[in-house]
Amino acid sequence: VLFITFDPQGNLWVAARWRVWGEAGIAMRPAEDVPLLAWSNGGFDTGRWTTWSNVHHPFPSPLINDIEFSILEDGIIWLATGIITNTPDVGGLVRFDLNAPDGSPGQWTIFNAANSPLNVNGVLSLDQDSAGNLWIVNVANGPPGSALFRFNPASNQWTEYNIADELPWFMPWDDIGHVFVGTDDRVWLTHQTLGGLAEYDGATWTLHESGFNGFKGMLEDLQGIIWLTTNVGSSSTGLWKWNGAAFENWPTLGGDNHVTTLGIDQAGVVYAGCWNGGIFPMVNGDTPAPF
Repeated sequence: VLFITFDPQGNLWVAARWRVWGEAGIAMRPAEDVPLLAWSNGGFDTGRWTTWSNVHHPFPSPLINDIEFSILEDGIIWLATGIITNTPDVGGLVRFDLNAPDGSPGQWTIFNAANSPLNVNGVLSLDQDSAGNLWIVNVANGPPGSALFRFNPASNQWTEYNIADELPWFMPWDDIGHVFVGTDDRVWLTHQTLGGLAEYDGATWTLHESGFNGFKGMLEDLQGIIWLTTNVGSSSTGLWKWNGAAFENWPTLGGDNHVTTLGIDQAGVVYAGCWNGGIFPMVNGDTPAPF
């Protein structure tokens, strides 16, 4: 499973990939079927699922990294699909029209380096601001070319942000990581190799130095605090958060320094999931408690 999320209507969306056969796709379960209904003889009713796979639909890559639901157009879904090792010709930004007839010309539109301002085909991360602009992490797999793009689908206007120019890191490491748009439309960006967290206030990029290399995913809590995971590997250093003035770090959670995912409940409690299986609610925003 590549990701699990809910759209604004409460429908459940899942992306998954089967690496052996190179197959992948997305699936949607309606909001009314999301609660699990137990059968009297055991097990659960899995509800109604609608699926779209690369076997029957034109996904440009089986690596489906991210999803956004357009606030500008009803039924429009944007997908970030990535480059796979040794296959740089795959990947791209996908516009999927949920309301279009299956197989119709406008159901799937692919943006890549051949037909758009994207520098390379791979799209690692995707988010949307309150004006409906898409923020796109466009990443190469080896050679230079990675950049952050802001794309307005209504006007077809593209704006590029590069490390050599606007982004506050230095070349030749242009492998930026994940983008996240906060509730106040501030844009946050991580780097896969270099340290720090970049913040964009609409006019200026600022780098908040962390002294650590390799932030990965992000989440904003109800107080506007940014929580971060770190790259899984020997250099992983647990869970981090940026409180607006300084970083705080939990090097390990339950003895595990590999924090792989983050979530938040309706009460605003942040949950950290770890490589070895542990889940830790951050009680009062600063105390990890085994789940």
